[in-house]
Amino acid sequence: MSKPDSWVVVEKIRQAASKTFVTHEDEVLHIPSRDSGRTIKAHCYHSSNRPTQPSPVPVLVNFHGSGYVIPLHGSDDEFALKIQDNTSYTVLDVSYRLAPEHPFPAACKDAEDAVRYVLADPEKYDKNHISVSGFSAGGALALGLCGHVFSQGTFEHVLTFYTLTTF
Repeated sequence: MSKPDSWVVVEKIRQAASKTFVTHEDEVLHIPSRDSGRTIKAHCYHSSNRPTQPSPVPVLVNFHGSGYVIPLHGSDDEFALKIQDNTSYTVLDVSYRLAPEHPFPAACKDAEDAVRYVLADPEKYDKNHISVSGFSAGGALALGLCGHVFSQGTFEHVLTFYTLTTF
């Protein structure tokens, strides 16, 4: 059985865009997924400006761009480092499942699970200072979380870059 034409196109795009990103995260987290036996990979960047006393930290949950098909987790490393070095925020740069292997709403569910992970740990993350961000498709995930999944007031800031918002 041959693959559908759309899969062949996706494979060609992935080959053309394939790149190994050098990342500078402080640790790699494996966030529990709603799906049994799965985790969601996140690069964690701890702020250079965090207080010396252990207390909940503000957090920025970021989603990379991908067109929902290109594996670009790690491509936002420079952005995460800027936030890490210039704010008190910890950055979680979250990966998510890609199409066509994982059709909609897989990426949305991973984004939601990542935020629920943060909200479930108020001793580590300051629930009054949770922000979301994303580039391109990741920005659409961030906006979707704000408008449809979580109630108004959940997020302190929303940062999106070159996000498609109309069709």
